[in-house]
Amino acid sequence: MLVEDLVAQMPVITESIKARPAEEPPLVAVERAIVALIEWVRDLHEPTAVSLFLDRRPASGLGRSVATLTLKFEDAMASALGDRLARLDPAPADIDLRAAVYGRTAVAILRSALIRDLQLRNTGAEPRPLLTESIRAAFAAASEGWGPGSASIPFDGQGPSR
Repeated sequence: MLVEDLVAQMPVITESIKARPAEEPPLVAVERAIVALIEWVRDLHEPTAVSLFLDRRPASGLGRSVATLTLKFEDAMASALGDRLARLDPAPADIDLRAAVYGRTAVAILRSALIRDLQLRNTGAEPRPLLTESIRAAFAAASEGWGPGSASIPFDGQGPSR
């Protein structure tokens, strides 16, 4: 039941991503849409499928359903990001590849933030940052991993030493 509830919430997430300003890069749009959604859910006074992850262990009791849920979430993210990319002028020629990479990357970053939050809960770390702060930190860490201008650095052709 929980997996179905989470899958049912995916359109809310994807529509939030699509509605973000066009000038935001894809992963920035995902980060800001997810953070806004979490803040909105926190303000609700009734439980939702999304709120189950805010104050409990993520994916607790889901077992094998996690892989299915992850794939569905990646596909939903890729679809939303593909729609955003298609609205660019000019639209990139490789929209499907970019959307798939961005979607999978976004889900991996979000999973990393959820896992870190769970680790902090399990160790009783106090004060523990809000989940939204952990998500922002995870997206920042991912973007720092490439380094400024890294896409323009030519590959030197060097492989591992033998």
